[in-house]
Amino acid sequence: MDYFTGEQYAGNCVISNFAAPLWKLLVFVKSGAIIPMTNPNNNVTEINKNLRIYEIYPAGYSSFTEYNYNKDEIVEVKVKGTDLKAVNALSFALPYDQQDYEFIGVEPLNLKAMENLTYDRLHTSGQKALYPTFVNLGDKETLEGTADLFILKLKAKRKVKFNLKAIDGLLVDRNLNMCKF
Repeated sequence: MDYFTGEQYAGNCVISNFAAPLWKLLVFVKSGAIIPMTNPNNNVTEINKNLRIYEIYPAGYSSFTEYNYNKDEIVEVKVKGTDLKAVNALSFALPYDQQDYEFIGVEPLNLKAMENLTYDRLHTSGQKALYPTFVNLGDKETLEGTADLFILKLKAKRKVKFNLKAIDGLLVDRNLNMCKF
């Protein structure tokens, strides 16, 4: 996928005759990628080292490991929808250790009129999991195309390694057809 336009391309091949002016940086993203980011800036001295942002391009099983989160640092996970078609609901699970992280909240970005039904659950096994969940109630406009959907925010309770493993992803259309990721 072209990072800047969201246009899809077949993987594992050579793209010939690609229109790329000299001023355009070619950046392609593989399905399932998780990209660590930082705040937009014009100078490295402007980088907020306490802010970690991840762009997620879900496909199958995606994971990423980042080290050295200190106590009270905020981890921001940006979830991006790519080439969405008539999405009426979406959800996935994000298991985490409650001794390591505290769920702070969700910042909706481009979810149109979808209701935020995100919940943080402690299972009887002692495992904690966050379930970002967004649904249309009634006859509302569905999600289409490529967009940043929402940002998950977690706070480190101590110095930890952050192992992000989004699992059991689900997209649902108006006819209740499901697509798992």
